[in-house]
This record gives sequence, structure tokens and C-alpha cells, in this order.
Amino acid sequence: MDILTPGVHFSSTWGDLAAPIWVMSPALPTTTTWFPLPPGSYIPMGITAGKVNFCLNVDDISQVPQDLLINYISTDPAGNDSIVCIDSLRLDCLPPPDTCLVILNDTIICNSDGSYTYSYDVQNTSSHTANNILVHSFYTIPSGGGISFAPNPVNTTLPPGGIFSMPPITISSSAGSQFCYQISLYDNGDGHSNWCCHTDTICITLPPCEPTVCCEDEFNLINNGHFSKW
Repeated sequence: MDILTPGVHFSSTWGDLAAPIWVMSPALPTTTTWFPLPPGSYIPMGITAGKVNFCLNVDDISQVPQDLLINYISTDPAGNDSIVCIDSLRLDCLPPPDTCLVILNDTIICNSDGSYTYSYDVQNTSSHTANNILVHSFYTIPSGGGISFAPNPVNTTLPPGGIFSMPPITISSSAGSQFCYQISLYDNGDGHSNWCCHTDTICITLPPCEPTVCCEDEFNLINNGHFSKW
């Protein structure tokens, strides 16, 4: 199966472990292959249900509808493949709503070692219950900054309207640079990602940190306008 619509790709694909077993080859972003087991088995005549399963990642309304090409492949005794039949699918999957989650209470503080700590909460504004939160596509501008946090993904039940305090992120980069990331909610209660949504790229500008001023001694201002040492 090949996706023909530009910008659309498979977000997940799976077969069926119930007999007769169907499996799939490792999926590329826009193409994958399903086949029955054991090797040498054939697709039976008639209707075969529940063996070919996939989800599409559709980001924009311009990607509706989605066109998919289906090639039926036969393997000869010498192991050579050939296309014996071609079909097509046209789907009308809509992109997710513009906002399925929002970032709340985000703060960034300066650490004594020159790094930054970014803290934030996530609110699920969709109508789905998520059980995983994933931070991904993170980087710094300019590139090369350090980014560390754990765990990722976060396994938690986040119902519609729910708020979750995310693990803080430590960023090692200079003031004025940017830390960018995306965050996704998804549900894989049966082992597959049946629903997911994600933010656009979020970028945070790292603020300048005031130097810590330390005095070796403490002084007291006395009545005559002079300082005396404690």
C-alpha cells in the first residue's frame, strides 16, 4: 500500500495475530506491505476482515481527501514478485482540531551552574482521554544546546479537561537562544496508537540570568552614617 497524497504518512500500522495470521513488513512513512503467514500462504477468495489496519497522520485540510494505491503482489516459485492487480482507496480523514492541548503555568529559572530549568503543565483540551504524553522534535537555536528530562513518554491517564504537571526540562544553552519542542497526547490502550494529537512547534527564549552577588562579610549601617562590621 502506498500513500499518494503529499504530506500524509502512516502514523501506525498493524496486522492481526488471530488465525490466519497476517503480519506486515517494516513500514516506511508512505508505504508498507501486509502478508499472511506461514510464508507461501495466499490471500483467500472473498472478504477478509480485520487483517489490514493503519492510521494516517493528516496535518492540514489541504490533505483531504487522501489517495492510497493498493498493489496485489504474487510471488513465483523462483521468489520473484510481480503486481497482478491494482486497486485504490480514497479516504476523507480530517486533520485534528487546532487545539487539543495547551501549556499552562510555564516558568523558566536560572540554575547556579548556568543551565536553565523549564517547568510546565499540560491540559488536555480534546474530547479524548489520553494515556501518554510525549515530548518530541526538541532542539535549540542555535543548535548544540543540551536538553535533558525523564521519563519520556509520560504514562498517565489524562481525561478531557485534565491537567498534568510535566517533568521539568533542563536546558544548557546561552541567554537569548531558544529552546523549541512539540508535545503530543495519544491513546494506545490496546497496544496501538488509536488516537493522537500534537501541538505546533513551541519555542521559548532563554532569559539573561542575573549574576549572584556574594559578600564575604556582613555590614551594619549605624547612626553616624558609617558602616560597622557584624
